[in-house]
Amino acid sequence: MEAFEITFFCSHDKYDEKMTEVITEQFEKYNTFQKQSIVEVFYDNEKNFVQAVLSIFDFVIPEKKFEATLEKMSQYVSAVFEVIPNILFATGIYELTAYFTDNKKHVVEFDNNFMANFPLIFLRKEHVVEFGEVIYTDANIICVFNKDAQIIIN
Repeated sequence: MEAFEITFFCSHDKYDEKMTEVITEQFEKYNTFQKQSIVEVFYDNEKNFVQAVLSIFDFVIPEKKFEATLEKMSQYVSAVFEVIPNILFATGIYELTAYFTDNKKHVVEFDNNFMANFPLIFLRKEHVVEFGEVIYTDANIICVFNKDAQIIIN
């Protein structure tokens, strides 16, 4: 069963133990998709970042509901960013997060070239990206859609 991953990144020294709880609670509030999910935190002492991955199982983004789905997803991510200010950014992709982060050791390696691998990038408003299209913005975040990274619309 394929899962869509929304991954939240923070610096190793800024990791907050309540991250998993907040990610889960906020998803319960915004889960109009009615899909099962699980949150896993990858905390590696050899790396200077932590990633918390929300896997949404059997998740499909239909073309007709693309904008509404992405708006709801962005509202969810924004709510998590608001509660946990230490989150640097988040990504959205089907099952490839570990592939792209496995060889990374430092947060500074997450530059525009790295982020261009993901179809969805959620950033705090002060960030600038050199690719994709900003498809959502609010007081906390911008959501960038990079259609060339992976086909996510069914």
